Amino acid sequence: MRWRFDTPLGSVFVHSIRLPDRDPHPHTHPFSWSRSLIVRGGYTEERGAGAEEVRHYRPGRINRIDGDTVHRIIGTRDDRPVWTIFVAGRPHGRGWGFVVNGRYQDHKAYLADRAAATDMDGLALDDAGGEPS
Repeated sequence: MRWRFDTPLGSVFVHSIRLPDRDPHPHTHPFSWSRSLIVRGGYTEERGAGAEEVRHYRPGRINRIDGDTVHRIIGTRDDRPVWTIFVAGRPHGRGWGFVVNGRYQDHKAYLADRAAATDMDGLALDDAGGEPS
């Protein structure tokens, strides 16, 4: 769930993270810079293409997510929703992306590849076609 307010300098989102990221690969954000203020709840994320670092965020903490940040939310505190105020600068031009085997992949191609692989396995695809957290 998210609400978005656009300004000439960027965007402000009121964002609820309800589940960890479903994808096994970390993602990037489409903004040149962003900050996420945790208002309620908390989460744990992996940072880096190979999950080199694990960070924990609780209410009052700010997560700095720059245009080249690669991360993946791996859990929410007590498995409960997290509310954040997410402030983002202008888009950097690449859009959302995932890092697979050390290489950037646009989110549309990534989701299409995932859907094709899932269809080949005969499993149901659990994706609403949305953006990562």
